[in-house]
Order: sequence, then structure tokens, then C-alpha cells
Amino acid sequence: MTDEKKEKLERIFEIIKDQLEPETEYYSYQTYRSRQSFYKVTEGRRDDNVPKVIHWKNNRENLEGTDFNILEVLYDFNRNSEYDKITFFTLSKEKGFTNKTVDAKLLIELMKLALFSDIESGSGRREESVIKIIPSKNSDRLNLDIFTKIHDADGGIRESDFAEVEKYVDCLYHRLDQKLEVIYTSASEHAIEILTVPEISGLTSLYAPVEDLSLEASETEKVYEFLESWSDAKIAKALEVINTNPVLKANVEKRYLKFIRSRVGNDAGLDAFVKAGLTRKEFNLLNGKDFDKNFISFSYFQEEECQLVVNFIGSLVMNYLDIDQFKKEAQAAETEEDLLKIYSYAADIVKKGILEEAKTNPDGWFSKLSIKFANLKVYDVLFEKTDFTIPNLNCLKAFIFYLGINTHRSVYLDIFQSTCKELTEFFWLLPSVPQSSWGDTELKLPEYPLKFSRTAIYRLGDGKRWRNKSFPEKSSK
Repeated sequence: MTDEKKEKLERIFEIIKDQLEPETEYYSYQTYRSRQSFYKVTEGRRDDNVPKVIHWKNNRENLEGTDFNILEVLYDFNRNSEYDKITFFTLSKEKGFTNKTVDAKLLIELMKLALFSDIESGSGRREESVIKIIPSKNSDRLNLDIFTKIHDADGGIRESDFAEVEKYVDCLYHRLDQKLEVIYTSASEHAIEILTVPEISGLTSLYAPVEDLSLEASETEKVYEFLESWSDAKIAKALEVINTNPVLKANVEKRYLKFIRSRVGNDAGLDAFVKAGLTRKEFNLLNGKDFDKNFISFSYFQEEECQLVVNFIGSLVMNYLDIDQFKKEAQAAETEEDLLKIYSYAADIVKKGILEEAKTNPDGWFSKLSIKFANLKVYDVLFEKTDFTIPNLNCLKAFIFYLGINTHRSVYLDIFQSTCKELTEFFWLLPSVPQSSWGDTELKLPEYPLKFSRTAIYRLGDGKRWRNKSFPEKSSK
């Protein structure tokens, strides 16, 4: 802590100390995921009944008679903190402000406090959460796959992808030398439990759920249920059974292998299913509001999220379409009418194939998403502050092909303040050439691959005039 910061805190303390309760300790912390205003602990629960001067309702106001905001002074050095950073302060009338070192023990204590505080006394509610930790390929920030089950007093059960303790996970992961894989929490008004993989010596026990792993090769539907169960143990059991049955293995590979390879590499096999299969979080993204009502929205998506969408939809298409063969046939077309026939024939095979495969394990994530995307009519694709830096590989070409399978009208691409450098030559192979708007970004129409002429309609941002450009461009003499 700098001398300037110490001086500010000392000045603040002199102003507020007479408003603090004696022999009472207040706590506040900040992680990159959240900032917690001052609280005290009463009967094991977080208690926001603190003096007005440090109450959360006033945390946006400067201290009277100064230009200081207490929380801003505490955390000014932490504005651009690392994802694993947590800053923890205590405050008391007797000792003033203290910046406390945060170790794994304190983090577990904070997690238990958060869990117990979230369960209202007398509610009869119980919550269980499983948090799988997935390191990001492109960032220090962790991807958290969260499944929470809420048991209400009336017997009802609700599910959520939020966990009360998720704000602490990055910090705990790095305090444990990046060896933490899973956190399980259970909370009721009577008991709090935290289990982990691996166990944390002296702090947690090992999370080892008991599961029924009985499975035979003849139980085909159950094999798919195991594969899409989000249980590592059940997936391992399914793969063990699949390897004893060549016919079943061939069918499973036909369904999943292109998606697996799009995620982890062209040499991958079914043994990469645990690593490559969708997480609950990814399923919820694909099954959510960004893909509905005749549009696909990539707005505010990072590269990893865009790649997920392209990989899943693209692999569905490639299960039934030879990308290179289709391109060859399309480039041989002499007229737009010929191209439309070639595309329509291929699109019909793709859609029928996807829907037929979806009859297997219809309640699993693969079939649910297959049905959704096979029937989605895409009129608009939206990019706003999107990092769509997807390489020009077959998966992306298949995704662009997909945009026209349910409509022959021109798809509208609305690209605003986004990185979108590659739409591939398949942009030109759709039944109608997409219309596109390029706002505050570089116009990037793909290279033209066809014999006959087609026209692109585009504009350089909302409110700008529409322009027509015919391809192939005539060479000037």
C-alpha cells in the first residue's frame, strides 16, 4: 500500500471512526467479478446493518466534506486487477483499516459465509452447486461450467447456471497453483459443505459423487444418454462400452466426431469426448435467446463464443455435406438457376439428415440443438462489438452454407464495430447473396468464385445509402 493511500485511509478513518460501533469488525472485498460493500457478521450470516457512512446505499457518494469515496480509495489500485486478484479489508473502531492477506483458508471461509447468508432462516431451502473449472485457451480468465439445483421447501426443484460462490473461484484456483478442477457446495440453514477435486488439505474433502454406471452395449439409447450426461464417469463408461461394439462405434462417430475434431483437432477420436463435448454453459448459450425468432446474434461475443457457434452448426452441416464437393459443383454452375438447384438439393439432404439423427436420444443436448438449428429460419445475423476472427476453414464455410437452408431470401448481415474479416467464398454460394451493413468497421466482401455474375448490396453503416456492386468485377482497359 502506498504512503498516499495510507494517508487517505487515515484521514477517512478520523472522519468516520466515531460513527462505528465499538468492538465490531466490518469487512469489504473486491474481485474482478464483484465488489462487496462493508458488512459485519451476525449469527454466522453477512449483515448489511452497518453505520450509514459505510452502508452500501451510500457507496457511490463521497465522504462528507471530502472528495473521497471510501470504496474507491480502498480499491483504486485494483481497477485493472488480474482475474485471480482479491483485495480484502477489515475496519474497526479500535484498529482502523487493515488490508488482510487472502489465502485458501480465508477464501473457503468467505465461501461458507456467502452460502449460509444466502439461505434465508426458516425458508427450508437447500442448494447444491457443481462448478467445473475450465481454463481458457486465450485468457487468464476461467470458464466456469455451473450447475445449481435449488430444492424448495414445497418439494419443487429449480435449476440455475449461477453459484453463490463463483466470484471466489478464480482466486482460489490460483491460490492452489491452478490445480483445482471441481467445487461442490451444499447449503441449507442447518449445514454448509464444500467438497473439491482435488481435496484441499485441512480445508475440504474430496468430491466423489456416487453414480449408477451400469451399462450394456445393447442399451443403445442409454449409451447416448451417458455420453450427454455431463458426468465424466458416465462418459468414460459409455466410451468403454462403445469400444466393444464396432457398429455402435461407427454410429457414434458419425454423430459426434466432426464436432469433436472441430474443437480439439483433426486427429482426435471419441476418447476426446470429455474435453470436446458441450458444457452446460455452452448448451445454455446455444439454446438461448441469441438464436431465436429468425435471427442469430453474435453481439458482444468473444472469439471463443463465436467459434463455439460456428463449430457446432458447421459440424452439423458437415455430417451430411462434403464441403469441397459442393464448392466444386457450385463453381461449375453456368447460371444462378443452376446454383440454386445445386444448393437446394444439398440443403435438403443436410436438413433431413440432421432431423433424422435428432430422433436418437431426443432429450439430450445434441438432439435438442439439432432440432432447433435445423428449423431456425435465419433472416438476420447480428454483429455488435463482436470478435469474429474465425479462420477460413471448412467449419466456417459450412456455417455460412447453413444460413440459407430454411430460406431463399437474402440474409441480412448487420456488422457494427466488430472484427469480421472472413465470410468465406460461401457468401456467394447461398441462394441469394446476403445484404450487409458495415458500421465503424472495414468492408470485407469475400473473393468471388463463380462463372456468372451476382450482385452484392451493402452499405457502410446505418443510415448510409445502399450500394450495388456486381461481381466478377470488369477489368478496366
